[in-house]
Amino acid sequence: MIYKKIDDIKVQKVDANNDGEKSNLINDLQNYMDDFADPLQEVGEAVNSASKTGFIIEATNGKNRLGLAVVTRSPFDHFQPKYHLAYIATSPQARGKGIGRILLETVMELTDNSVALHVGIANKNAISFYKNMGWKSSYLRMVPEPAA
Repeated sequence: MIYKKIDDIKVQKVDANNDGEKSNLINDLQNYMDDFADPLQEVGEAVNSASKTGFIIEATNGKNRLGLAVVTRSPFDHFQPKYHLAYIATSPQARGKGIGRILLETVMELTDNSVALHVGIANKNAISFYKNMGWKSSYLRMVPEPAA
């Protein structure tokens, strides 16, 4: 299903129900996220969850995948937004060309703006991107230190 088409860029749903495509998605996400990549097990868990109760979209120019967004469904309807943007990433050669903006706009449309995300405090480029897209920081997420 094509959600959006701008010039030669298509944003469409990705069917991640077969192991080959899941593996490709996980590898592409790892490659796109560079220094901010999560462990494979975590990325795989998000892709599996999104393929069951959320959605995964890609931006493509017909030949190459340019970016991905992985959106999981939260278990809540009122306590927090219904969806969690687990991952959004663009291929290195597609950066700075509006692909992330197109993906994030599509996520916001598909979730009716009932979406939240986590971003590492060291990921200054991502924080700036989200702020430029009209997002704001609403809380600081705290996690316990790992046991020594």
